[in-house]
Amino acid sequence: MVNLKQIKSLLAVVEVGSVNRAAESLCLAPSSVSAQLRELSASLGVILFETSGRGIVLSAAGQQLIPNLRRLIALSEEVVAQAQSLNNDPAGELRLYAPSSVCIYRLPPFIEALQKSAPGVELHLQHDPFDYRQALATRSIEAAIVV
Repeated sequence: MVNLKQIKSLLAVVEVGSVNRAAESLCLAPSSVSAQLRELSASLGVILFETSGRGIVLSAAGQQLIPNLRRLIALSEEVVAQAQSLNNDPAGELRLYAPSSVCIYRLPPFIEALQKSAPGVELHLQHDPFDYRQALATRSIEAAIVV
């Protein structure tokens, strides 16, 4: 079965050109992104990427699917936004950078309070080593706590 995380991984790889950079932008391990790509390919029954030297390139089938996959993600975001406006409960993803010490010592009470007050918000936490300035500039994170 196809899921939105698989599609987001595929689109991230297409946008940034590599599994490693896509994993970084999604705050995932490269192996997770690779697994999602394999699962998506198997679910769709087509080869999405082909190897090219030391990298991968989108296959012809993958190129044909990209416009519809982008529309599917956009539609899912519209549905989430509509649902949020109906009940005013915050939902979605919050991608945040904080130094490791803040993650360990300061954020746990905040995370617990967030989970209780906004269970629809999925927090993705990124810590050192990480280029938060670049991530903010490319909008791969929404916020950064800097000490």
